[in-house]
Amino acid sequence: MQKVVLFKKLSFWSSQPNINELNSKIVSLNNEGWSVVSITPSYSIIGLVRSYTLLLENQGKNT
Repeated sequence: MQKVVLFKKLSFWSSQPNINELNSKIVSLNNEGWSVVSITPSYSIIGLVRSYTLLLENQGKNT
């Protein structure tokens, strides 16, 4: 089973996504049995990273 997750929790001091929060989210998803297949940044019109799109895959039970 696969699913797509949009991560856009912004950092407190900047308008870009918080990488530490993204890493924590990935760890929690791995603990739930999901593995990250790809991570793709989404850019604003002026070229700043605004969010990340994660493609996840679960080889276990369908959740």
